Amino acid sequence: MALTYESSGVDYGPLDAFKRSCQRAAASTVGALKNHDLTEPANVRGESAYLLESPDEFLAHVEEGLGTKNLVADAMLELTGKSFYANIGIDTVATIVNDLVTTGALPISVAMHSAVGDSAWFANTARADDLARGFAEDAASPAPSGAAGKRRPSRASSIPKQSSLPAPLLAESAPSQIASSETSPTAMPLSCSPAPAFTPTA
Repeated sequence: MALTYESSGVDYGPLDAFKRSCQRAAASTVGALKNHDLTEPANVRGESAYLLESPDEFLAHVEEGLGTKNLVADAMLELTGKSFYANIGIDTVATIVNDLVTTGALPISVAMHSAVGDSAWFANTARADDLARGFAEDAASPAPSGAAGKRRPSRASSIPKQSSLPAPLLAESAPSQIASSETSPTAMPLSCSPAPAFTPTA
């Protein structure tokens, strides 16, 4: 049997419907941004990074999970006794970077949110430590694996406003913005928030 998203329990039909529902509900809260002198650029919802616009800059945010890569890492751990969770951490930071560079954002931090479903997941300290090490390794690297040597990994980042760039910043504008706002790459801070997911019972 071929390995598919559906066979691993991922059905994008209801997932995408829920995303659209979340976008509609969240859109009703946009008015609160004016209290902070922020606005939401048009048509930004559903893009690879969420943007907020201030008088001086755009702020970009990405939220990323492990997806199903951890299932492969768990299978390899069982088969070989070796943890590949550091690689999973590196890959997840790379995914964050890839999403952010579509906006030309200058990343400033990366955060890990570990929704593991059960706190027993952390009992395997070698696996948990490897995941944290992978996140930190890519966050501290001057040229993270997903950035093609151009950009720091982050979930939160800023884009200096320039009169020549439209709002929202379009993907085709990103290369020139990356070049114009490039600074010497430096390590970015990492924050970790372990959070076992709440599972309601019937």
